[in-house]
Amino acid sequence: MSSWVFLTDTLVFLGAMALAFLWLVYNQHSEDLKRWLYPLSVLYSVSVHFFIVSWLEVGGLSVSPIPYIAAGIVIAAVVWASLQHRMSRDQLLFYVAMSSFPVVMVCLAIGEPILGDVWLTGTCFLFFTIPAALLLRHHALKLPAWTGYGAIGILVLYRFFSAGQFGERSVGDLDLVLLFLSATVVGGFVALVHSRGLTENTRAHFQLGIQKWSVPGWVDGIVLAGLLFLTLMVTGTNLSGLSFQNDEYYHVNTALGLRESGDFVQWNAVDDAPLLDADGEVLRYDRARAYTLQTTGALAIFGLSESALRLPSVMWFMIFIAGAYIVIRVWTKNIGVATVTVLAFVFLDHFILHARIVRMYSMLLVVGNAAMLLWYACYRLSMAATVRWFRLVAVGILAVLMSLLAIETHFLFLIFFPAWLLYLIVELIWEVANDGSHRQRQVAGLWVLLGVVIVWLGAVAFQVFNVSLLGQFIGWRPIANFQYELIPFSDQPIVALVIVLYLVGIIYNLRHSSGGRFISVVSVAVILLFTFAVKRYNAMRYILFIMPMALTVASVVLYYALERLSAVFNNQRLGRGVTVLTAILIFVPITLPGVPALWGLTYEGRSEQVHVAGIGHDVRTAYAYVKGNRSVSEPIFAQSFRGVYWGVDKDLEVINLGEQQSLTLKKLKKMVKEHEAMWFIWPAGKAHHLTRPVRKFIAEQAEYKTSQVPELKNSNVEVYYWQRLDTK
Repeated sequence: MSSWVFLTDTLVFLGAMALAFLWLVYNQHSEDLKRWLYPLSVLYSVSVHFFIVSWLEVGGLSVSPIPYIAAGIVIAAVVWASLQHRMSRDQLLFYVAMSSFPVVMVCLAIGEPILGDVWLTGTCFLFFTIPAALLLRHHALKLPAWTGYGAIGILVLYRFFSAGQFGERSVGDLDLVLLFLSATVVGGFVALVHSRGLTENTRAHFQLGIQKWSVPGWVDGIVLAGLLFLTLMVTGTNLSGLSFQNDEYYHVNTALGLRESGDFVQWNAVDDAPLLDADGEVLRYDRARAYTLQTTGALAIFGLSESALRLPSVMWFMIFIAGAYIVIRVWTKNIGVATVTVLAFVFLDHFILHARIVRMYSMLLVVGNAAMLLWYACYRLSMAATVRWFRLVAVGILAVLMSLLAIETHFLFLIFFPAWLLYLIVELIWEVANDGSHRQRQVAGLWVLLGVVIVWLGAVAFQVFNVSLLGQFIGWRPIANFQYELIPFSDQPIVALVIVLYLVGIIYNLRHSSGGRFISVVSVAVILLFTFAVKRYNAMRYILFIMPMALTVASVVLYYALERLSAVFNNQRLGRGVTVLTAILIFVPITLPGVPALWGLTYEGRSEQVHVAGIGHDVRTAYAYVKGNRSVSEPIFAQSFRGVYWGVDKDLEVINLGEQQSLTLKKLKKMVKEHEAMWFIWPAGKAHHLTRPVRKFIAEQAEYKTSQVPELKNSNVEVYYWQRLDTK
């Protein structure tokens, strides 16, 4: 970016700041302030966004003192205004909101090494909007009606603009989108507040058992059937479109081993014998055995095919959708918010992906959330005025059993229990602060002790049994993984807005319903534990089980805000219809099989993909070509060989190229020296397991069949043919 553009944006920023603060400081008691609050806020937000983008593109804070100067001016203005004028708390909060962005810039300068990998602009907007929400939530300043509807219009427009295309350039690359993003956050809060979505007299809207939008049972049945039909369409279509991918082979090979040997061993389909490691030991796969048993059942009933073995994941996801609709419907007593929230679940990118692969994460969505809700049900049953002991004991046993199943499905579910303990502590504080009965405080205290015992026993067991695999996943990170604060929301059409809605929902829920506190505290705690105490790379699948709770918090806040706006319609049905439609446009990432991306309304059809890593390997086609063109005496040098697509062939010689660059060029030359011709094959994206000299040797002396053979060009499998090699 040229220096004059940077200078122009800087002047716009400083000019807007000066105008805004002069107006606000000298007219804080004027009626005009109420009229101009929204335009000035948008102007401020837009100019700030232009400024920070320019600032990032020219090299960051280190190249210019301007951010420090701007921050100093703004902070000084706020301090001066607070000293010179008697301001109410709400007015002071507004000044803090206006100054929070430059303060955050200074914080970023200090903590740039920590926050360097975080989405800086989005993070800054969160800091800007939180204090603004605290002000606007109290209606300290009345806002004209058009601002709420205008803000909603901006949100809907941004959903389309954010994914649109102008030729080869995305609209996301243009400055126009920066304006929409800026107005989105401020305008969204104005809409929420003006609609009284977060003001007093709304406690009932968030509490369990309050009837908001009742319909006959058959309507619920039709809605649920429609959601399940959509789920089947987006997850069950074209299940055999791609070969088994990456970690799917753990379950596929183990299902074959379970069928052939009755044990959880990985099976070598080529030799029709158990797979062996480099030391000659049988390879086992003892994780997620319950899920592997289901895969084995599908194999026994339907035979070996991608569709058959992926079917259990599809079925688990359909169970999750049905369960989520029922739970949210019962909790909110509102068919609209339940429909919008679950519709978002149906179309979430990573939910679809993990419902279409032979892995346990779709099952964890069901058993994990069921276990968490059962623990919450235990707590609520124990707090009732009259405790029904049989029901409490039965639900408690179910909670323990479901938790064990969830841990067996994936041991990272253990992260829930510290989060559960934090919720119990929050509930105890709530009971004490709000003068709960003596019995309720005692029960809450006993639950905290129970939570401490469970977490302590888990920690002791971890140390005593020295679970090595668990130690690879759980433990304090030397460097925090801040990406996990964004990952749960990254599939949404407007990520910044959903994060803001989530934070506002947390603030509200902490002061109101127990159910709201539960999903808020647990989801926040799990996200923070993944940030600081899970030693894994950024992967949506690990945190997938908590996403329904986090997104439900955001969805409920958005829906009730929009519902207040719909009061403008005299026809109640029309108002509800507009509310649901608007919520879908803002919150739901629609993706349908065979439907291309259409300007942000729909996104690329994930039902046409089954892979998670971004590369689909058509191993089936590649192996069929090699099998049809090789001579019996020609061995295969393979990395990640997928024997299930080769079939039983005991005459086949497969030489493993190894992983983690274990194969040296000297070893390779020694192996190939004994043969006249051979094949080299590995999935695209796996070449990093081979050293550079090995890759160079293969590329220089072998024919690259992937580029020569039409059916291999789109297979994403590297195939080389070696004949009469010169190994000197």
